[in-house]
Amino acid sequence: LHLSLRRQRQMCKETEITLADPSARESGNLYVEKAVEFIRNNYSNEILVSDIARYVCINRSYLYTLFQKYLHTSPQDYLSSCRITRALELLSYTDLSIETVAFSCGYRNAEVFTKAFRQKQGMTPSAYRKKFRLDTTPDSAMFRDLSDFIITKSFFYEQEEMLWKTVKMLDGVS
Repeated sequence: LHLSLRRQRQMCKETEITLADPSARESGNLYVEKAVEFIRNNYSNEILVSDIARYVCINRSYLYTLFQKYLHTSPQDYLSSCRITRALELLSYTDLSIETVAFSCGYRNAEVFTKAFRQKQGMTPSAYRKKFRLDTTPDSAMFRDLSDFIITKSFFYEQEEMLWKTVKMLDGVS
C-alpha cells in the first residue's frame, strides 16, 4: 500500500491542523487513533509498520513509543492481533482454505500465516478449525462462503472503544 507523495503530504497537513486544536489533544493521542484506524481499515492488505507511520506522518520509532505508552503493545503486535482475530472468525465460520484465510487477513504466504497463528494461538489454523468450528448445519451454511460472510467494522469499533476507555482510565491514574 503506497500512497502518492502529494496525498501523504496532504494527510500530514491535515494531521498537523487537527493536532493544533487544543481540545483534540485532550481527547487522546491522535497519532495512535489515526494509526489504529488505518490498521483497522487496511489490515487485510499487505501493510507494514512503516506504512502506518508514513500514514500518520511520524517515524516508526516514535509510533512504537506511542503505542507502548497508550496501548501497551507494539504497532506490529496490534496489526498481527487484528489479522489473527479476523482469521479466528473466518476459520470458525467458513470453509475457506487456510491459504484463502491467510490472504484475506493480509498474509501473502500461508506458511508465514501458519507460523504467526501458531505463535498467537498455540495451535495451527487447521487444528483451531477442527477444535472450535462453529455450527456447520445447513442453516448456518450461509456463513461458509466469504461473499456471504461480511464482518461489519462494528467488531473493531467495539474493540477500539473498549481500548480507548481503558486508555482514558489509565491516563486518569497516571
